[in-house]
Amino acid sequence: FYERSLALYRDWELIDVLASAVENLGTADSQLADAVDQLRPLIASGHRPQARKLLQSMLDALPGDSAHCRDVIDALTEVLSTDD
Repeated sequence: FYERSLALYRDWELIDVLASAVENLGTADSQLADAVDQLRPLIASGHRPQARKLLQSMLDALPGDSAHCRDVIDALTEVLSTDD
């Protein structure tokens, strides 16, 4: 119960959620899918500032009806900011 109530997220879990959210957008925007694919190696290699910049560019490219993607990107950006 403790873990569920704290809502702790790992960066790799949020990337998986973001990948699913981008897939479910219903648009054929391969730029967003490519950006998600670029996040994994950036984060794994410790390049968190670059990953945050990539997330910001994803926010700028999102269509207006993608609130779920925005929420996940915000959460992932927060996680990456606290690990510095």
